[in-house]
Amino acid sequence: MTKKQKNKQLTKYTPPSKISQFFRNGLKNASLILAHILYRMKFIGAERTPRGGPAFIVANHVSYYDIPVIFWKVKPWVFFVAKHDLLDKPVIGPVIKWWEAIPINRDQPGVASVREIMGHIRANHLVAIFPEGTRIKSEEAKRQNQPKDGVLHFARKLNTPIMPMAIDGTFKVGTKVTVIAGKPFFLRPPEDPNDRSAVSNQAQCLMDYIYNMIDHPDEIEPPREIALSENELTPKQKTILERVKYGNGGIS
Repeated sequence: MTKKQKNKQLTKYTPPSKISQFFRNGLKNASLILAHILYRMKFIGAERTPRGGPAFIVANHVSYYDIPVIFWKVKPWVFFVAKHDLLDKPVIGPVIKWWEAIPINRDQPGVASVREIMGHIRANHLVAIFPEGTRIKSEEAKRQNQPKDGVLHFARKLNTPIMPMAIDGTFKVGTKVTVIAGKPFFLRPPEDPNDRSAVSNQAQCLMDYIYNMIDHPDEIEPPREIALSENELTPKQKTILERVKYGNGGIS
């Protein structure tokens, strides 16, 4: 077995049993029902939500309920990246495990987490990542936060598009929660991929674009600083975007 074949085998996704999938889908439906009971839900751009993968869903992080509200209009299953220590929490830990979250140490990502993310992308799945790495509940917290750039490295290495989504709301009972779907795009390579500051600037530009969608939900075109235009895409990238937009028979 060659090194390439061995790496592919190590990153291959193994689906859960039929029983686990049944309970997992039940958990999803129950959380959606609860969300509609607790909040006044609104979704903008449902027609732009991904119908298949591979793609990275990238969003701002407001609440533990971010994933259920993203699920609202996204049919394929979304595998999300979570802080590894959340799995040890008494209540949310088991729920996250049922949800097939990908545990990761954001400061020092382990090989197992990297392989798991790669396995999902190679299986044409949707993977959700919150670059802020923590829940942001105020303008001050947003200004002080430096988003992680890990998703940019994954997206480039795996030639995978980013699907931006913005979440607006306090998640207080009875309040309005709005989800805005952006437009999937492929990242523009920085002039110097080894320039950490250039990559960090792109990560900040990505989050600025996502927050701008909250204030201007009709302005969904990603900025040139981070996104390739349609005429810059390779034939393979165009094919991948078609799968994301119109489906590829991904798991649901």
